[in-house]
Amino acid sequence: MANHRENSEPKPEDTQNLRIRAILRRRHMRRDRHAWRIVAAALTAVVLTGGSVAYANTARVDQKDPQATEAYFASHKLQDRQTEEDELSEAQSILEERIQKEKAAEKAAAEKKKAEEEKKRKAEEAKKKAEEEKRKAEEEKKKAAEPNWQLPSSASISSGYGMRWGAMHNGLDFAADMGSDVNAIGGGTVTFAGVNGGFGNLVIIDHGNGIESYYGHNSAINVSVGDKVSRGDVIAQVGSTGDSTGPHIHLEVHVNGEPTEPTAWFRGKGVDV
Repeated sequence: MANHRENSEPKPEDTQNLRIRAILRRRHMRRDRHAWRIVAAALTAVVLTGGSVAYANTARVDQKDPQATEAYFASHKLQDRQTEEDELSEAQSILEERIQKEKAAEKAAAEKKKAEEEKKRKAEEAKKKAEEEKRKAEEEKKKAAEPNWQLPSSASISSGYGMRWGAMHNGLDFAADMGSDVNAIGGGTVTFAGVNGGFGNLVIIDHGNGIESYYGHNSAINVSVGDKVSRGDVIAQVGSTGDSTGPHIHLEVHVNGEPTEPTAWFRGKGVDV
């Protein structure tokens, strides 16, 4: 029942249409009455000139004064015209009200559409931002999972840590080609870059926390003391300077000032050796 009552209620547009139709019907009725008044006036004139039958409506038409009769009909005509103008003004007001409502509805629809588009745009931006943050987080996670250390070269190890030819060999030798890159095993600050006895051209990097790395026998040095380097940066070129029998990288890892076995140290840092 509730749904029936809601559906049976007229819409504002229907009510306005009924009002306009009522105005038009009243205008037609007034025109018909005016036409009958003209006919009545004509009949009255005939009666008066014939001098026989009196006009039935003596309260409104003076039979002895045609001018009064004419004035009576003229006043009614004027009233009808004023009423018609009032009703036309009312109809115009109804139409203007409808136009304003239609414009307001169009404006509200446009604002709603704009708000929905803005909401959609913000949602897309939030989605993109979330995806970007997720991507960065995954990269950070991946980076964190990666070791902070690496080997100075992909060349094979030709000699390990330990006694050799009656003397202690405090590092690893990588059989790299002459002039190939020597990479920093980790980030840090260059504390030495120059010639140092049997090391030949030597680079020393302080990585902090008591860890230092030595790179000997280089043919060229690409860094200077005080330079900040990152893991993988090219710090020198492979050579055979100092006490060397051929081109290679001599790498030492010192912990708290003392040489340590590099292979175990790298493996402890998650680097595959």
